[in-house]
Amino acid sequence: MTRSLRTSAAAFRPSSPGAAQDVRPDPRQNLLSGRGRGRAAVRAAHGFVRAPGLIEGYDPFAIRAQMPERWSLWVRKHFRRAEEAAVAFGVTHQCAKYWFEGLHKPSGDTLLIAADLWGAEFLAHMMGEA
Repeated sequence: MTRSLRTSAAAFRPSSPGAAQDVRPDPRQNLLSGRGRGRAAVRAAHGFVRAPGLIEGYDPFAIRAQMPERWSLWVRKHFRRAEEAAVAFGVTHQCAKYWFEGLHKPSGDTLLIAADLWGAEFLAHMMGEA
């Protein structure tokens, strides 16, 4: 026996004048969803505090902010065109193009490939030592 997933309108209609009404919230008026708030308000509401990292001497926020530019410099140094980088790392042309423009940073697997191929030279560049 299968149960119907449909709910009849009668299920939400009060059976008598004093019965409870349907109290489901209107999704169009969910003011607490965070969709209309700015980044700062969302961070404050959810407890994102810019605090130093757990490892002394590293600021994860600064590293994250500098990552697209550092990666862009590295990719442009080693590849003439975005298409070559796309083939080398197995990503789309659009992704590699964003790397060249400094708009996006790579994923972890891409970083592992680069570290495996270029080793200490790559790590020194990405850590700002080269």
